[in-house]
Amino acid sequence: MKESSDNSNRPRKLEEVFRDGFESAEVNPRTSIWHRIEQDLEVQQAGYYKKRLVWYRSVAAASITLLMLAMGYFWYDTQTGHHLNVPNASSPNLAVENSKTIAPAKGTESNKLTSPDQSSVTINNTADDKSVKIASTEVEPASQAYMSKERRLATITRRGVKPGATTIAEVNNSVSFTRQADVTNNHQPDKGIAINKNPNLQPDSLRSTLALGAAKLESPLNRQADSVQIAAVDKPSLFKTDSTAFDLAATNSTETKKRVQANRWAVGGGTGSQYFEQNIRFADAGSQSFAAAPLGNYANAIVAKNQPGNSIEAASEEFNQNTRSAFSYRAAVAATYRLNDKWSIETGFSFAENKAQTTTSYIIYKRPVTLNNIPGVNIGNVNYGNNDNLMGQNVTIPVTIFLARLTDDYLTNANVSVEKVDPFTMYYRYRQMSLPIKLRYQQGRGKWFNFVQAGGAVNVLLQTSVLSDSPKVPAAEYSIGQPSPFRKWYLTALGSVGRGLKVTDAWQVQGSLDVARSFSPLTLSPDQLSNVNQSKSYYVGFGISSSYVIGKK
Repeated sequence: MKESSDNSNRPRKLEEVFRDGFESAEVNPRTSIWHRIEQDLEVQQAGYYKKRLVWYRSVAAASITLLMLAMGYFWYDTQTGHHLNVPNASSPNLAVENSKTIAPAKGTESNKLTSPDQSSVTINNTADDKSVKIASTEVEPASQAYMSKERRLATITRRGVKPGATTIAEVNNSVSFTRQADVTNNHQPDKGIAINKNPNLQPDSLRSTLALGAAKLESPLNRQADSVQIAAVDKPSLFKTDSTAFDLAATNSTETKKRVQANRWAVGGGTGSQYFEQNIRFADAGSQSFAAAPLGNYANAIVAKNQPGNSIEAASEEFNQNTRSAFSYRAAVAATYRLNDKWSIETGFSFAENKAQTTTSYIIYKRPVTLNNIPGVNIGNVNYGNNDNLMGQNVTIPVTIFLARLTDDYLTNANVSVEKVDPFTMYYRYRQMSLPIKLRYQQGRGKWFNFVQAGGAVNVLLQTSVLSDSPKVPAAEYSIGQPSPFRKWYLTALGSVGRGLKVTDAWQVQGSLDVARSFSPLTLSPDQLSNVNQSKSYYVGFGISSSYVIGKK
């Protein structure tokens, strides 16, 4: 037989018994609870996406920066065609050029003792007419710039001169020579001088005759080109050319040292963007600061605006979760002194605008004893409460939890009321001037180099602003001369690592990854703001800079 399809007689499961028994006791949550849960989820999701957006923006900015540097390098490399490494042909080494020009060539026999401005002398004795001919020929220098005029031939004819005679030989042509006939140390008699053994031509007589003729024919430098110019030198030094080259080399070395000393200084500038973390947090609801605050502080609050869940604790927790970095930038001018090829010291001035932002949905209505308790607040947008209030005319200033906690320790100096509104964004802007001092180490080959920097800076807060995109909350600004809950100045540690390109000998560009961390928090000391978690601010960012070496071309 077939079993019956009726399951009414089957045993019931324990789950079904509990579900049927508690069905009448089920209560649906209130709509406000679901709305609060959905709103919290939206705030968390918005914070997550905004953090990712900041990261993507930073990566995109770094990629675009590196791409621009690479394109600039390849474009410049294509335009120049690697001509930067070719030595300048128009600026020869003076010491080498003079040594080549002045020093005699060692390869030929005729130039061993003959300088470019001297002449080689050949003496021929003819037996028929008993005449002595001296042929003076100028030697062409090796350099084209010092090419002399065409060679000239001078013949000094002496006829019938006896050993005791004093007759001076006749000069038939113009000649310029500065050597004596006896300076022939390295010349063989059969190669350089051909003398017939004539008894009338004694060596002493010929030597004295040539010396007298040279002394008589000596003339000033300003004579005409076709005049006779003979420079008689008693004992020309063979090391004259070497000493000249040495003097030129010493002069060049001194000038080089002066140029190197002048090239130690460089000036430049740069800019960059960074991720800035202000590190300001408020104590949570379960912390000691809230437990220490007396409950009577909120007894006189305007409870008409306070709804369940709208409290200082909730606003503080929302601020801690939703505070994040905004776009920040910096610009700097610097002067660098180079200690040696690798080490240098850098200093200058820099301006930075650091920003943070928060998405909040709470407005704190604060009634200070005097409006000066919140300096810098634009009170154009204030609320006037009921005149029948026991406190008198109830003037309140709408602020967020940021200013409410920073300007009032435990919020004991004013009556507060918390109102929950649609989410809006608050911006915290810090403008500062810095004086950095950094030590730099650089190393590389060719055009590319790597570097690392470390140092510190003194920062002065020029202006601190709390801005809002909601018309209900006024802006607050604190200048350098006004009292504020922020420090006037603080110290930071700096560090950088990067890579650069030498565009020319004097100009270079570089990109770097920069970090900085302060030695103290942005807010006041803990004894003045005990309900604020004192943390130190920092930033991480990218930078681009260039420098020019003074004195180089």
